[in-house]
Amino acid sequence: MKKLFLLLLITFSFNGYACSCDGTPTVKESWHYAKEVFIAKIISIDSTHLSDYGQKIYLYDVKILHFFKKDPLNRSEEIRTFFSRKSPGLCDFEFVLGKKYLIYETNGKKNYGKSMNYAHICSRTALLTRVEDKEINELEKLSKAGIKDDPDMDDTIGVSSKEYGKLRAQVLNTETISKQNKYLIIISTLLFITTLVFGIIYVKIKKKLKQSKT
Repeated sequence: MKKLFLLLLITFSFNGYACSCDGTPTVKESWHYAKEVFIAKIISIDSTHLSDYGQKIYLYDVKILHFFKKDPLNRSEEIRTFFSRKSPGLCDFEFVLGKKYLIYETNGKKNYGKSMNYAHICSRTALLTRVEDKEINELEKLSKAGIKDDPDMDDTIGVSSKEYGKLRAQVLNTETISKQNKYLIIISTLLFITTLVFGIIYVKIKKKLKQSKT
């Protein structure tokens, strides 16, 4: 009974704060919003880093096999490095070594001596075997057409201001949820440890009382 109680407490503490996505954007929205879109293979994984909060950091080196959208500043680079933080409250995409993916890459940052890139679990980034042919065909059409002039187009990312506002709101909402989840997980962990300690003390006291009676 006590083991069941502890198991339920752990499940409640950690499963309640998983990443939450407010729907999946369309292929066109994802293509416009991404810095680059490509098919790539995961060629190496480095799991030796930790964040400032003690979260495990995974660095993935990916080899690009085919571009749909290419950043002109990265023309000579066929290898990209992605990062992912290991935490149930975050929305970082996790890759598997040796597998191929369709990746919608967002802007990253410089860290660990490399230019870091990022893929969001709420984007259309997915294992290549799970991507439908119609999505690949649509990306090929978008790639050939390029970004057309639009009076409402945002010059920084090539998407209309209305679409950008919607996508940006989704990202900010997810980031806010992730930060809240991080603190909730810490608080839940502390509560769990406190409950566990008091439970152990209670059992020991109960045993001593039984022994004293006998």
